[in-house]
Amino acid sequence: MENRTKNNLIITLFTTIALIIIWYALSHPFSELKAIIQEYIKTKAEISTIEQKVSNFHTLEKSYGEYKENLEKMEKLVNDNLFIDREIPLGFTQSLEQWAKHLGLEIEISPTKIQKTDTDFREFVGYKIRVKGKQLTPLLQFLRKLETSQWVVNISTVSLSLEQTKKNETYIVEDIFIKVYVF
Repeated sequence: MENRTKNNLIITLFTTIALIIIWYALSHPFSELKAIIQEYIKTKAEISTIEQKVSNFHTLEKSYGEYKENLEKMEKLVNDNLFIDREIPLGFTQSLEQWAKHLGLEIEISPTKIQKTDTDFREFVGYKIRVKGKQLTPLLQFLRKLETSQWVVNISTVSLSLEQTKKNETYIVEDIFIKVYVF
């Protein structure tokens, strides 16, 4: 081999080795720098999220009085409209009587004491409602009104039977056992 070819081969070999060393020396710190930049971006995003939460908390803290007032109003509306009064459930019983009268039915209402069981979410008054009519349709309409009433009602059982009076009139009797929740 000629000297010139040997020299070129050695120069090429050293140049290649030098380029590899330079490439490794430059790329290694940049990969660490890239990891540091990614960590910085992640930390900055977390700080931004925390700052937003703090800002939201301060906003809530400033308007707490207004929120509290509105929540109390909403709670009063819910209690007044969805649950019956534990002391005097007059509105509920009057509604039952009006529905029965409007549908041409006879009604007997028997409330029980206020109770609470493990499966119920709050206290309730049990009612046994006995409704009599000559046709089935008004009885079903009464039941529908009860199901869709404004109060929170749990209908436990419904039974239908026939009853004959002394005057030989036949009535359809609907016995309904319900739980009506109280506040």
